[in-house]
Amino acid sequence: MWSTQASEQIGAIHAMMASGHRSVHMEHHTLVLWGLTAAGLILIGTAIFHPERFPVIWIRAIASTLFITVVMALVAFLDYSLMRRNRDLREESISFVQLQVTKVWWLLLGLIVVLNLGMHFFGGGYMFYS
Repeated sequence: MWSTQASEQIGAIHAMMASGHRSVHMEHHTLVLWGLTAAGLILIGTAIFHPERFPVIWIRAIASTLFITVVMALVAFLDYSLMRRNRDLREESISFVQLQVTKVWWLLLGLIVVLNLGMHFFGGGYMFYS
């Protein structure tokens, strides 16, 4: 009798752990979206924001940063919308860990934008490439 009760408790613990601790699942479209966005910003950004078109450095820095921010925000919104739609179609929820990783990812993208703005004033090339 005691071993049956212990087996049931262990089974319940395993079920609880399995339901609450799923690994982070990256959707298939995410890498494609962000890869194409990064490549496009690197190729288009340097062609649009050059010193001949924007001779004043702070105007060039603000224009470049706004452009990068808007493009990245649109792609982040598109990526999140596609992820939610795919998860809803599969009737899955987004795990707590996945939400935290997504927040950190967005903070790192914001850091890249801010570092790119700083590089216009302090030199060192475009930090966006990293």
